[in-house]
Amino acid sequence: MNLSEPETPRPEAPGLQIELGAKPARRFRAVWLVPLLIFLVAGSGALLAWLPRSSPAPLSIVSLSPSPEFQGTSSTVPPLTWSPGSTEVTLSPGDSTFRDITVTSSRNLTNVVIEPVPEIARFLTITPSTLNSVLANTPQSVRVTFAIAQGTTLGTYQGTIHLRIGTQTLPQTVKVTVDVWNTAFSSALGLSIKYPATWSSTKQPDGSLSIDSPQLVETDTAEDTHDIFIRSVPNSGHLSMSQFFDGTHGPNLYNGNPTIQLVSIADVTATHFSGLTPAEVDDVVVIPRSGSFLIITSTAPAALLSTLLTTVVLN
Repeated sequence: MNLSEPETPRPEAPGLQIELGAKPARRFRAVWLVPLLIFLVAGSGALLAWLPRSSPAPLSIVSLSPSPEFQGTSSTVPPLTWSPGSTEVTLSPGDSTFRDITVTSSRNLTNVVIEPVPEIARFLTITPSTLNSVLANTPQSVRVTFAIAQGTTLGTYQGTIHLRIGTQTLPQTVKVTVDVWNTAFSSALGLSIKYPATWSSTKQPDGSLSIDSPQLVETDTAEDTHDIFIRSVPNSGHLSMSQFFDGTHGPNLYNGNPTIQLVSIADVTATHFSGLTPAEVDDVVVIPRSGSFLIITSTAPAALLSTLLTTVVLN
């Protein structure tokens, strides 16, 4: 080794120079990149807030005009009032009768049809059945004629009568009940009376009539063994009601404190006794006739008795 030759400096590794020179540059970029990102986020938020938002389309409100048949300012269905609100008839096959009803509208109506539902349509006709106009708050009279054809099945039929305008049926109706019952007749009593389809009637040898429910069918002729028993007692002395039914000539119907009401039966004024003492029967109805009294005794429900009495026909 030559000690006099100067020592040549060792060159530094190139990779070390790059490593040492790159670190400050990366640190600088990280420092300014963070504020830039914050600025961009804040700026985009402000831009979104500034842009106009699209509003939802407003709801379209459609105004429904009233049907031309409903003349008025409101599009609601006009209130109707039927009088009476219900009607009931009790007939036998071959019988007919009628009922008058009225209908009142709160508004003017035109081209009105009055019709029953199919369940009762075969039993009735309506006059008039069509109306060109109905004036507001003016009652319109309608006659409903009932007729029961021979061979009609006994029973109770229910339905309604309503108004129809075009295809719209107005909701207010009148309820209709048609009772198709049997008829019991006695020429000795000069009386006929109807009774429910499931009941039975028996004519006694003296012409008296007994009518019984399915739960009570008796062959005894005593009055208090039947639901309904009708007989005639002579009044040859032409005594008044109170004189005859004092316990001497006939049963004492005034004993105790009975409830006494005057009722009309077949256009004849009759007397209805209830709350009798002793209480062998619930009700007694006395119909004065020329030279006699018809006496109807009943253990049937009061409502049913009332219906039966409306069917009485005197000959």
